[in-house]
Amino acid sequence: MISSAKYRLVHPERSDREASAQSKGARSAGTGALRLRASRSAQGEPVALSILLLFAAACGPRPVTYRQDVEPLLQARCASCHQEGGIGPFALETYEQATQQAGAIKAVTQSRQMPPWGVDGSGACQKWSDSQWLSDTELDVLARWADEGQHPLGTAGMPLVSAPVAFEPTHTLDPAVDYALRTDLTDDYRCFIVDPGLTEDRFVTAYRVDPGDARVVHHVILYAAQTEAQDAAAAQLDAAEAGPGYTCFGGPGFSARPVVGWAPGTGVTRYPEQTGVRLLGGRKLIMQVHYNTRLGVGVDRTRVALELAADVPIEATIVPLADPSLEVPPGQAEVSQVSELSLPLPLRVKVRGVFPHMHKLGRKLKVELLRSEKWQCAVDVPRWDFNWQRFYFYQTPLAAVPGDSLRLSCSYDTSGRTSPVTWGEGTDDEMCLVGLYVTPR
Repeated sequence: MISSAKYRLVHPERSDREASAQSKGARSAGTGALRLRASRSAQGEPVALSILLLFAAACGPRPVTYRQDVEPLLQARCASCHQEGGIGPFALETYEQATQQAGAIKAVTQSRQMPPWGVDGSGACQKWSDSQWLSDTELDVLARWADEGQHPLGTAGMPLVSAPVAFEPTHTLDPAVDYALRTDLTDDYRCFIVDPGLTEDRFVTAYRVDPGDARVVHHVILYAAQTEAQDAAAAQLDAAEAGPGYTCFGGPGFSARPVVGWAPGTGVTRYPEQTGVRLLGGRKLIMQVHYNTRLGVGVDRTRVALELAADVPIEATIVPLADPSLEVPPGQAEVSQVSELSLPLPLRVKVRGVFPHMHKLGRKLKVELLRSEKWQCAVDVPRWDFNWQRFYFYQTPLAAVPGDSLRLSCSYDTSGRTSPVTWGEGTDDEMCLVGLYVTPR
């Protein structure tokens, strides 16, 4: 207790031996030019730390600086999109650029509009690998930097950027021609048929999407045809339109399995260790590219680099979890549909990742798994954004067994619609779908 302490200030030029002789058992703590020495209370409690904390509180927190606090966050969470020639509407590569956008940075991070990390990363619903989620402490740093107004430069802090992911591509998927973006559309969805040239089955273990024009490529999903009939369906859609590829929206126009999901800011994606997704020999792939033309129009030739293996220790499967009976009423600011489903697999599995998917009316998505008569959160998307679709992988896989009950909840804003919204591939349709990245062990 402070009231029972005996303390005094000791000048640093006095020796410890001299000071000790005058105050036996004293403890010291540095306070700059002076040192504080305090004895214990009658109950034997050290009190110097308490006094120092009072001094520190009186002084207040140090100012947030660009070099030490802000720049590492911008480099780790923002710079991959917000760079010259990137898809971000402005660059955040320098102190001057960041200072000009300090207010905007605070606004979009406080609302969690940016950085675009769709799933809840707070730890309340699972923990995720390579998370771009900003912690509350990091949000506070960006807010204080904007609010303090002076924007001090400061000295360099520790970089937060992770080491590059190892990647050895074996195949590059190339549409083979440039695509001229449509000038009459703000959002142009185009599917391109690409042939990986496989005569035998191979396994995708990692991938990287290389946008042709990073200003306009907003997301890429690669679908794998599973049958000859699906190859024929894609060819028919392609032949029905002039120019490279064909118009598509929710998917490739038929049921196919997604094997790659990418949004701006995503570098190399490596599937969980020792796992991979099978590509069938002789089958085609369909590359869906979403172009947003607000930052320009022109031509694009996006490519996808794949790291393929002849075999993997653990084969993964992407299992769709969905309720195609979806139907929600029109004219509602928020309307939800909740479905209880059984895991559609015949054996025990580990769920290692998820790929959430809705269309433009979607607002929220959540999957829960029934455990010991309680619903356990498996994935929570509190703010769905159609423009930022990607895979998310768990730090610790979830165990699931045949017949496990799952609850799939999706919310929509149908206030602009005058008729019921149902399941479908079209722009006026909706979906409530999660691809589960599962392995048998």
